[in-house]
Amino acid sequence: MTESGSLGAKISGASLWMAAAQIASLAGAFAVITVASRRLGDAQYGILATVTVFVALGSILLLGLPQAMVREAASSEGVGARGRTIETLGSGQAVLLVAAGIVALALCAAAPWASALVDAPPGAESSIGWSVRIAAGIVMLIALAAGPDAALQGLQAFRALALRNMTATLIGTGATLTALRADAGLTTVMAMTAVAPAVTVALSVRAVRRLGVPAFPLAHASRVAATRLLRFGLPLFINEATYVIHTRVDSLLLLVLWSHDARFVGFYNAALYVAVTALVPPRLLMRAFFPAVAQLTACARFDLVASGVRRATGYLVILVLPIVVGGALLGEPILVALFKPAFAVAAPTLVLLLVGYGANALTYPFTAALLGMGQPRAVTWNTVPTAVAILAMHLWLIPIHGMTGAAVGASVPIVVGLLVYPWQTALALRTGGHAVHARGLVPWRALAKSAAAAAAMAAAVAALPRPDSIPTLVMVVAAGAVVYALAFVVVLRGVEENDRRLIGELWSRRKSR
Repeated sequence: MTESGSLGAKISGASLWMAAAQIASLAGAFAVITVASRRLGDAQYGILATVTVFVALGSILLLGLPQAMVREAASSEGVGARGRTIETLGSGQAVLLVAAGIVALALCAAAPWASALVDAPPGAESSIGWSVRIAAGIVMLIALAAGPDAALQGLQAFRALALRNMTATLIGTGATLTALRADAGLTTVMAMTAVAPAVTVALSVRAVRRLGVPAFPLAHASRVAATRLLRFGLPLFINEATYVIHTRVDSLLLLVLWSHDARFVGFYNAALYVAVTALVPPRLLMRAFFPAVAQLTACARFDLVASGVRRATGYLVILVLPIVVGGALLGEPILVALFKPAFAVAAPTLVLLLVGYGANALTYPFTAALLGMGQPRAVTWNTVPTAVAILAMHLWLIPIHGMTGAAVGASVPIVVGLLVYPWQTALALRTGGHAVHARGLVPWRALAKSAAAAAAMAAAVAALPRPDSIPTLVMVVAAGAVVYALAFVVVLRGVEENDRRLIGELWSRRKSR
């Protein structure tokens, strides 16, 4: 088998494990938000969604550095330098824990302000304050898990990582659903959301130790390694912070600029959760592709990086396009079925968010390649102007159009930024000695065939009766998926010879195990 095929098998094999974990996480999240929207009521569910925004914003200082740790660990393992791997992990963990402590103190100090920001029902002000303080504890748990998580990714132990995530999701979801069904109140529900990260920390320690790496090698931290990580991690921090701006700051701005009624944050976040489905495939590929690119770069195999980008982007087009088209067609029935009729007001918002998140999904192979090649500043030159444009459009459109304005502001700059990434990636590859044009990184054939199959799927879905319940919704979605698969695989012959060889390789590995 060729080296390119081996890379494809490695990426896809890892992605299969991470797919199972991501699907479990997505199912758990949907179970929690759908039950919460019914048990807590519109206002309190909106408050819960607002507090999760504080968790995301509070985690900004923790962003970037874990990806730098993954890259350094993968590069060190690629040349057999286990000692450097341990030094990298210990140094990164030391910085993360200090940053998490600062964030936790800031969130505790912001708790009274958060209570005043929301038009809460009588007596709910203290619940908001305590929920924000619990969010501070969750940030600390996230920081504790980040180091072992980077070790598992850097050592490419994706099976252990997936099993850990699935177990933590199962236990955390069970605890939160138990609190919701017992009508335990907002503060208790928020406390139960800390169970999953706590379990993640415990399982991470066990998984990393089984690989022969200390879970918290703080004693091996060094100023040199920490400085190296911070230098590489700063652009990554900026890139990740812009992602948080893209996905979370719009909810907070809805409260500040449009209405203090938390119900609208709940409606908007419901549409956001559905749109995030489009980001499941790229998250999996990012985790598997990024360490592989780092190792290939260390071996100066930029030709394999180029073919990997094209193949990964093609797979994403095949997976994401039907999600975007189907979600746009069935947005209102999905929101009503998963939540309740009041959430139908967010259907136009969902359509706009799906466009933006679909475009964002297609940027992942390019950003993974640029970061793996040690070019984080190239990503920064794209993401920072995009974030500035998102904020500017939010400040302009949210006071006028509310949720619709927030969705437009979150989507349009992302679509524009996507068009630039192939040119940046081609330039980085030419710098590494592999001449390739930006057009050569775009999977044109997969794009054309996926678009045709998605059009056939849209026609089939439009011809079916409009779903008015979860069973009928599932039937319509299944019918659309079948039409898309048949059109792509049978009619358009979208599965090429390289893809069939890759599937055969993965099946052979499965049978050998």
